[in-house]
Amino acid sequence: IIYNIKTRDAVLFFIILITAIVFRVYNLEKIPLEVNQEEGFASVGALEVLSGVLKGPFDFGPKSAPGWTYYSGLYYYGHAFFIKIFGNSIIGNRMFAAIAGILCVPVTMLFTKEAAGKKTAYLAGFLVAVFGVHIHFSRFGFMFIHSALWGILALYMILVSDRKKSPYLFAITGIVIGISQY
Repeated sequence: IIYNIKTRDAVLFFIILITAIVFRVYNLEKIPLEVNQEEGFASVGALEVLSGVLKGPFDFGPKSAPGWTYYSGLYYYGHAFFIKIFGNSIIGNRMFAAIAGILCVPVTMLFTKEAAGKKTAYLAGFLVAVFGVHIHFSRFGFMFIHSALWGILALYMILVSDRKKSPYLFAITGIVIGISQY
């Protein structure tokens, strides 16, 4: 059997990606078993976006939890988007984190390929796809996993911008780093 390298690479990538998807989405409404207070807190913030209580992405929320309003509103806008699509349910509440966790895998592979080569990128992608702590926070309806996504994306952009010396890439890197703070 003659293997085309591009075909093999695509198959490996999709196996790793499907593994990440299955581990993060399968039985999402039941695992983790209970809804944590932080998931409820995030859901309240998202519902405040949908109802117009939270006034903008640079506001702090949720407003109905005075003393807990130190989280940026920008996160709640993303969370609200997924609640609008999947409904005000456990799946709707957890899907934003699941998608961010899934996206960590290809972004990690991009960064690792740029930094250490293709074989290492496949290994890194697979390890992120099956890493228990990463899976847990990818299934948890709060902003924890988003830090991993924006952090690895920022590192990738810094590396690529430095290598290519493109002012446009440096500008995009600045935007990514700026958004990662929210």
